Amino acid sequence: MADYGGVEMKKIISTILSILVTVILVVPPVGSELRPVVGLLLFGGAERGSDDHAGAMGGSEILGLYPLIPSWGLQGSLMNQGGIGGYRVGVSAGPVFAYNSGKVGVFGDYVHRNRGDNNFFYLRGVWSHYFKDFDLVLSYSQPVHSIQRTPQTVVDRDVGG
Repeated sequence: MADYGGVEMKKIISTILSILVTVILVVPPVGSELRPVVGLLLFGGAERGSDDHAGAMGGSEILGLYPLIPSWGLQGSLMNQGGIGGYRVGVSAGPVFAYNSGKVGVFGDYVHRNRGDNNFFYLRGVWSHYFKDFDLVLSYSQPVHSIQRTPQTVVDRDVGG
């Protein structure tokens, strides 16, 4: 039986890229310039473990945007997260294009997960369009790493239980 997943994925990616190129070429020049941005995000919540129980998770992310010219800039972030699923650390970077009512960016993402000592790589496209009363944000992330297999089986154990 043939695997059509790759063909379908290529159609989806080419459609998204076609839409983005059309928006960039049709939309009038930038009405406002990119400005330097630095931000800190703290987050927390619950995540499900490999059993039926959930546990706490939390982390932080530092984000920065540096304009190169009025409509083009570089954006990057550093992330750390810990919880019942193990510890994750990540970095993301890529170019951002601003037009009069939105932004488009393409990013390379790397995440290291200590559980199983796995490394994950993604390509991520983000399109943000700003309307008068709301913002529309579309994002797509495509893994570009091979399947990760840990050399040893990872087993969750209750500490002190």
